[in-house]
Amino acid sequence: MERLQHRTLLQAAQEGRFAAQDSELHIFHSDTDLKSSHEEVHQSACEEKDHLPPTFTSGLNGCNGPGSRLRLLLQRSRPPHTSGKPDSLPFASAASLNTIFETLNLPGSYLQIADGFLSTAQAHITYDAKGDAIAFQLIVYCTMKQGDWSLALSHHAATMETSIFLSLEQRLDSLPITSDLQDLQHYSFHPMLIPCIMFDAVMKMGIERRNSIKARLRTLERSMAVLSRRASGASRPGSLSEEDVGEEDADDWSALFELLASCRQDQVSRKGRYEFWKSYHAAIQAGMEYMPKVLLVGDEGVEGGERVKVHGELQQWVDLTWQRLNSLMARDKDHIGRVENMLTLLYSLVQQRDMSLQSSIAKATQRDSQDMKFIAVLGSVFLPASLVATILNVPEFQFLPGAKLFAAYVGNAGPGEDGENGDDDVLQALYLLIRKADARTSRRTMSLWVNQQSDPHHVQITDNALNKFWRVDLYS
Repeated sequence: MERLQHRTLLQAAQEGRFAAQDSELHIFHSDTDLKSSHEEVHQSACEEKDHLPPTFTSGLNGCNGPGSRLRLLLQRSRPPHTSGKPDSLPFASAASLNTIFETLNLPGSYLQIADGFLSTAQAHITYDAKGDAIAFQLIVYCTMKQGDWSLALSHHAATMETSIFLSLEQRLDSLPITSDLQDLQHYSFHPMLIPCIMFDAVMKMGIERRNSIKARLRTLERSMAVLSRRASGASRPGSLSEEDVGEEDADDWSALFELLASCRQDQVSRKGRYEFWKSYHAAIQAGMEYMPKVLLVGDEGVEGGERVKVHGELQQWVDLTWQRLNSLMARDKDHIGRVENMLTLLYSLVQQRDMSLQSSIAKATQRDSQDMKFIAVLGSVFLPASLVATILNVPEFQFLPGAKLFAAYVGNAGPGEDGENGDDDVLQALYLLIRKADARTSRRTMSLWVNQQSDPHHVQITDNALNKFWRVDLYS
């Protein structure tokens, strides 16, 4: 095992994965009557040496008297975790890490999980030849979105010493953890006090995650309801103009997809989170089973009864926390169903929106086709007029706009000063060209249209006159 640890440290040194952090050294001394005292020493990262202060290492072989002691090396910051890359070790060098771990007699197996690739927890109980428990070790490494943390713990029955290394990321609020430790310092004889505090912190992080997902789901469901009403309104004839179809803000859709993606991502990572919770709970349970075998054996009188009571309270705390974590896992199943429903509804709305856009495109294409037909009809009317002007060599009319040009020809076809038509030949040629260009136009429609464009005092073109014009032979 030592060779494996040496190889791990050598590789970390070659990769430059050492980053010293500020440390706090906390010492809790507990008497047999559970009265405790607390001492705190700070050490800056720039002052970190290859040894711990004498205050922290004094009395390594045990306390004077029947009391117990808890020594905690706390780091409130740690190198950030990068997915796919091994984490840096929060010490100045391999020599510094070795010295601290050997001085505190911390488990070297912590280095095997310190790369941060997996969130896991493991407990180990050491027995002597007689089968009596003589030591307990616990290693924990947790990577979460709310913040990463790691823990290494050792307890020795002979010295009644508990040594702990606890590293927290800055994103984690360490104040509640240290406050709980201060409030429960009369529990410091119990080696599972800090693991229980961190177990409760894990549960609170799970609740924060659940509340975050719940808030996003509510936002997603409200937005979906609005879009559903909008989509149903757009599907009713006349409820929305054609220009409004498919004009929903693209940012709204992007926000919905981002919300849905974040919810699904949280749900995808739930299995790894559940496995960590289970492994951590199993490790704590192993420590709780270790307690009666070591700390409570031989205790009699009031002190023994108080310790049994403290142990029972911690066990109850662990059980309640585990029940709440189970409740969170059950709630996650409900969230999974709601997320899947939102996914199905969003997919349906996207399809409905695409169909609405396609319908709008089809209607616009139909309108364009009708407009082109109308333009073609106008061309069949005004182009012959321009052609006639060119044939008759009337330069005054050749470059007039279409509407004025046609009006000039209609006006020219009106009665002259002597009451007779001015130029029947031009009008006949004009109508003949119109007839040849669009044979589908009815005679009656053309008569009504020309009558509407003529002055009321002008001659009214009748069906008989039109029949005469239609029979004109252009080449006669």
